[in-house]
Amino acid sequence: KLLNWAHSKCAANLLEATDAETVITDKFSKLELDIKSNNIDHKYVLEQTPKAERFLGVAAASILARASFLSWFVHQTAVGDNLPRGAGEKAEGVLRKIIKTKSPELLNKIAKMHFKSVKKYL
Repeated sequence: KLLNWAHSKCAANLLEATDAETVITDKFSKLELDIKSNNIDHKYVLEQTPKAERFLGVAAASILARASFLSWFVHQTAVGDNLPRGAGEKAEGVLRKIIKTKSPELLNKIAKMHFKSVKKYL
């Protein structure tokens, strides 16, 4: 659902800013994108397909999204530590440190709160 929302929001923003006629995304779920915008006044075709990275625009967007994701971790300074990705021992150690030395509310800004590892310590 989160991926669907994010892709839908991104597509709506792009459609508002361009005259694109086609929206192509990877088929990551059974749900169709829910593109809503008051400013979209042109028609477009939505294509959700497996292996959409074969399209240059989708491949480029994927690369940019991954770079942004990795950059966030490298430059994250909210807790004074580099935050590890995933839910392993290293991540849980940082999680415990944040709860103990900082504020549990800080987790809302830097963690996926529905993960079991977060729920375990709160």
